[in-house]
Amino acid sequence: MLNKKNIAIIFKVIILASLLTIYFTVSMTLSGVAEQPANTPSALSTTISDSTRTLEQNKAQQSEEAGKILLILFFFFLMLSITWTIIILRSDWYGWKLAAAVFWAHYGIGTILPQIESIVYLPKQLPQGMVPKLFVAGFIVSLLFAPTATIILGRMKSAITNAVPPLKKSWSVSKWIWTSASVIVIYWFLYFTFGYYLAWKNPVLRDYYGGTDPGNFLTQMAGIWASTPWMFMLQAGRALMWVLFALPVIWMLRGKSWQVALSIACLFAVWSLMLLLPNPFMPREVAMTHLLETITSNFIFGWIVGWLFYSRDSGKIPAPI
Repeated sequence: MLNKKNIAIIFKVIILASLLTIYFTVSMTLSGVAEQPANTPSALSTTISDSTRTLEQNKAQQSEEAGKILLILFFFFLMLSITWTIIILRSDWYGWKLAAAVFWAHYGIGTILPQIESIVYLPKQLPQGMVPKLFVAGFIVSLLFAPTATIILGRMKSAITNAVPPLKKSWSVSKWIWTSASVIVIYWFLYFTFGYYLAWKNPVLRDYYGGTDPGNFLTQMAGIWASTPWMFMLQAGRALMWVLFALPVIWMLRGKSWQVALSIACLFAVWSLMLLLPNPFMPREVAMTHLLETITSNFIFGWIVGWLFYSRDSGKIPAPI
């Protein structure tokens, strides 16, 4: 049912998505990503380049292409804004503490984690100096978005008076260790199984990366262990980084365990929608294969992380929405 409050929230979500689109465009220009040639993997670089070439080339065709890219970009930021709106409105935190948590998760999950894989898996494909520029661009967007979202959603000041302090269970060192170890094993399973069955089984993707399919999952794992054993440690580190970036969000959320788990699952998965953007560096089928692979595995992993690390007695803390 739409009431004035819900209509106001929808309006705020649209404003956030619009601002994110602007922030992203500005960040690509300030970071220098937009200066890359048109055959680089930056989708926004393509948008900007296409927009500036419309007066020199086929104006109608270029404008239509740029418009489609901007529409997809806005759709992604709309989904991201919806996710963050739900999280922020369900948060115990407010003010700059809340903004800092949003920045930490937004920059970590949206920029640091994916660019680690860019460094490892795309050293030859990416132009020299591209990754540092992407780190800068992501930092700018996150730095602008976090306080903006906190202000627009009315959470710079606490609206809760005489609230009962959140109840949290104290964890022992051994529980932290065992839970973290469990997360690593779970991430290994999701990363490699989804990567093999949903991605590597596609011959187009194998041709793109220049690899072969040994025929079954266990042989594939044995091959990885023999040729690149460091990959297991890399993904173990990334698993812990997912948790590190998500922990402040988990700590600040109110509600039942499944609600927190769902929120983290959406936060982990929504970034995969960036693969919807046309990318001259990556064939469409490869991008769509990675989209299916990552949006499903990251959603499941996010749910598990949210469920495992949410230690609050949620039954005594009602969520605000």
